[in-house]
Amino acid sequence: MFGTAVRKLRFERGMKQSDLAKAVGIARQDVYQLETRNKTLPPTEVFERIADALQVSKEYLLVEAGYLDHDANKWELDERIIAASKKVPEAQIDAFIRLITGIADALAAD
Repeated sequence: MFGTAVRKLRFERGMKQSDLAKAVGIARQDVYQLETRNKTLPPTEVFERIADALQVSKEYLLVEAGYLDHDANKWELDERIIAASKKVPEAQIDAFIRLITGIADALAAD
C-alpha cells in the first residue's frame, strides 16, 4: 500500500508528517490521509514530489508500495542501461555496467 510505504520511508528519514507536508507542498492532514486512509496513488505531481522529498526514485517508491514488481523494475533498469550504453564511449561501457549492476544489487538487498 502506498501510505504504508510513505510512512515507512518517512520514519527511516526521521521526518515528521509536517516535514513531509512542507517538502511536498501539501497540508499535514493530507500526509495523514495518505498514510492511513488512502489506498490509492495520489495525483502524479504529488507522487513525484513525495518521491523527491523522501529521496527515492519513483520506481523505488512503486516497488515499496507493491505497485511494481521488483523484477519488472529490474527489467526497466536493464532497458535503461542498454539505451544509455549506446551513448557512452566504448572504453567506458564496462565500468558503467559494473556501476549500475552494483546499484541494482544494493537495491535488491533492501
